[in-house]
Amino acid sequence: MHLDELEEGALYGDGNQWSRGPVIGKSGYAVVFVATLNKYKRRRTIANRLRPVMAVKSSGTTSGDGGEPAYNLLLEYPSGGTLEDLIARSGGIGLPENDVWRYTKSLLLGLVHLHDHGYVHRNLKPNNVVLLRYSSTEFIAKIGNYESVVKIEKLKKTLWRPYSRTGVDYLSPEAFSGGNQGHAADVWAVGCIVYEMLTGKSVWEGREEVEIRAELRNMKKGRGRINFNPNGVSENGKEFLKGCFETEAKSRWTAERLLRLPFLASTSS
Repeated sequence: MHLDELEEGALYGDGNQWSRGPVIGKSGYAVVFVATLNKYKRRRTIANRLRPVMAVKSSGTTSGDGGEPAYNLLLEYPSGGTLEDLIARSGGIGLPENDVWRYTKSLLLGLVHLHDHGYVHRNLKPNNVVLLRYSSTEFIAKIGNYESVVKIEKLKKTLWRPYSRTGVDYLSPEAFSGGNQGHAADVWAVGCIVYEMLTGKSVWEGREEVEIRAELRNMKKGRGRINFNPNGVSENGKEFLKGCFETEAKSRWTAERLLRLPFLASTSS
C-alpha cells in the first residue's frame, strides 16, 4: 500500500473479526478497503456468515487511537472492479454487445427494486456500478454507492439545486434545470452508462462542460436531443437508448419497461 493508504487504514483501524487491507475506492464521505477475516472457520458464529475476502466502506474517525467510533459497512468484494474500469480497458472501442446487455439487465433489475421501494439513486455512473463474480468466467453488475439515495416523497417536497453529485455528464435535462431528480433521471443516467459501454466513449465526448450545460438547457426548453444512434450499435441497442434519452421526464421509459425489451428478456443473467 502507498503511505497515504496506510495512514487511512490506521485512522479507521480493524474490526474484531477482520483486518483492513488496501484502499480500493473513495466517495465523498467514505473510503472503501479490502477486508479479510482473521479466522475463517465453519462454525455457527457471525463470522461464518462473512466471506473470507470482503470490502469495507468506512467513515468517521478511528476507534483505536482517538477513541471515537468508526462506521464500517461490510460489502461483497467487487473482484471485477467497476464498469468505469472495464470501459477504460476497452481502449475507446466499447464492450461486446452481449456483455453490455448482461450488465444492463442486472443494473436495471437493481434499479427496479430501488424504485419500487420509493427511492431514487441520483448518482448513477460507471464508477458506481461494481462487478461481482457470477461464475468462473462471468461477472454481474450491481449498483453501488448509496450515499445520495433519497425517498421520492422527500424530493417532491424539496426544491433541489440544478446540479447534483452525479456531475453533468450523467445529469438529465430536468435535474439540470432545477427540477426534481426523480426516477426518470436515474433512467437517463442508465442510458449514458449503456452508451459508454457500447461505444467506449461518453455521450458528451469532446464537449466542454459549458457546452453540455447549454445543451441540457436547450433540451429542457424542448430543443435538441442526445444522439442515440451511434455507429455499430444494433437496432435493439438504439431502441433502448431512445427510451432512455427522451428529453421530457414524463415520456422517458421506466426501468421496468426497458427490462421488457426483447433482447433483455432473452438474456439469462
